[in-house]
Amino acid sequence: MNQTIKILRLSESLKLEKKPPHFAVPIVRFAKKIEVDKKTGCWNWLASLNNAGYGNFNRSSAHRFIYEFVFGSIPDNLQIDHLCRNRKCCNPDHLEMVTAVENFIRGRRHCVKCRQKSCTSH
Repeated sequence: MNQTIKILRLSESLKLEKKPPHFAVPIVRFAKKIEVDKKTGCWNWLASLNNAGYGNFNRSSAHRFIYEFVFGSIPDNLQIDHLCRNRKCCNPDHLEMVTAVENFIRGRRHCVKCRQKSCTSH
């Protein structure tokens, strides 16, 4: 949750500056393209989606962009898993770096947190 608050505060403060620092421009653009779902905590991507339903941003996926912005680079052999199972979600607290095999296994379940196929809690 701390990462979520930091990102939102950073993007809000940078929006107020007349000319934000060069590194900040992508995060300001990113922040304008999300909507926070207060019930789930998901940061739903409002801009274009690829054929698989993931957000497009900065010549990459929106969730990969924000993950790298917050946590650093993603090794080539790893993927980013949406713990919430929502492909439009870009909340770094809902993302985890995993192997392709783990991502596949988790994708067959509805909710990673409670391990149930039909979850209404997460």
